[in-house]
Amino acid sequence: MKSDVTPKDKKTSDMPPTAKESKNHADKKENQGSGKQDSKSTPSKGDAPQLDVKPPQTTTVQLTIVGSSDIGTILSTEEIEIGDSENVMDILKKATRAKKIQMDFSGSGATAYVKGIDNLYEFDKGSGSGWMYSINSKFPNRSAGVWPIHPGDHIQWLYTEDLGKDLGAGTDDGLWDGES
Repeated sequence: MKSDVTPKDKKTSDMPPTAKESKNHADKKENQGSGKQDSKSTPSKGDAPQLDVKPPQTTTVQLTIVGSSDIGTILSTEEIEIGDSENVMDILKKATRAKKIQMDFSGSGATAYVKGIDNLYEFDKGSGSGWMYSINSKFPNRSAGVWPIHPGDHIQWLYTEDLGKDLGAGTDDGLWDGES
C-alpha cells in the first residue's frame, strides 16, 4: 500500500540533524539550565521596556430601523462596528449595504437626507410622512450627515406618518440640540 505521506512530512528521527538544527538544539539546551533566555525575546540593555499592549477596544453602536405601522421592523437592533464611520449617516449606509437593505438618500454633510429605506419613501403614507432618526431616544435637530456618533449610542431610524408627532418628535416639542 502506498503512503500519502511525502518525504517532507516524514519524521527524520533516524537521520542526523542538520548543522542549523544542531546549533538551535544546543542553544536551547544551554539556556535551559543557566537561567538565560533566548536573546530574541529579551530586550538588551538600553532598549525601552516592553509594555503590555492591549488590543483596541471594540467600538460599536446599535442600529434599529422601523418602517410604517403596516410594515414594522425592517432591521432589528444590531451592533454595528463604528470603524471609519463619523456620523449617523455613515452608520446607516454601512448597515444597509451589509444587510442588503435598499436605501436612497441625497446630499452629504449638512444636506444629507434619507429619501427611502427598504423601498418605503417620504410621502408614501401622506404629506407628513418620511424618515427621522433618534439617538438614545432623542431626536436631533440636524442632518444625520453631521451628527457625530459615540460608542454605545443607540441609533433608530423611524418612519413618521405625521411629521414626527406620531413618534413623539413633533416640531412643537422642539428637537434635540445635543446639549441637554
